[in-house]
Amino acid sequence: MDLEKYTEAIKILPERDQHILRDYYELGYSQIDIARRYGLTQGSISYNLKRISDRLNYIAQYDIPDNLEEVLADYCGRVDYHMIMGLIGTTSQTAAAEHVNNLLGLKGTRKLSQIRVRNLFRAFLRRCRHLARYDPRIPAVQTYLTNLIDNWLILQRPRRGKCSD
Repeated sequence: MDLEKYTEAIKILPERDQHILRDYYELGYSQIDIARRYGLTQGSISYNLKRISDRLNYIAQYDIPDNLEEVLADYCGRVDYHMIMGLIGTTSQTAAAEHVNNLLGLKGTRKLSQIRVRNLFRAFLRRCRHLARYDPRIPAVQTYLTNLIDNWLILQRPRRGKCSD
């Protein structure tokens, strides 16, 4: 993998993903060495490297609309705004939930989970379909965010190994 091509995208990955990439591609550690370092299995590191690669390809593939933050500020509350920006930055529902919980100090029943992030995000996309009739800025943002959901589906698709008899 040519990391220079992804320099900007790497900066918005979760910190652990950045470290795994650096250890593997820049420092030349083996997957087994990295697994020992993080208390994981070699298979887990291999899977993480594939997921990170998929995320980087997604982030590098789509340009964020110039008016995204403006549109979000106009139509989102504080939690939704930070959640969506967290999702864009990490393409990870779990990381976005942690980001918002830490940033806004959400605890107890107000705390975001991965499932709550997914539901809030999809609710915002439904609002976008309605708002697109009235605000010409919305379609580009809606398309970008819809591509983000497609990325979740790619990253969550179960990978089945080949069986040999």
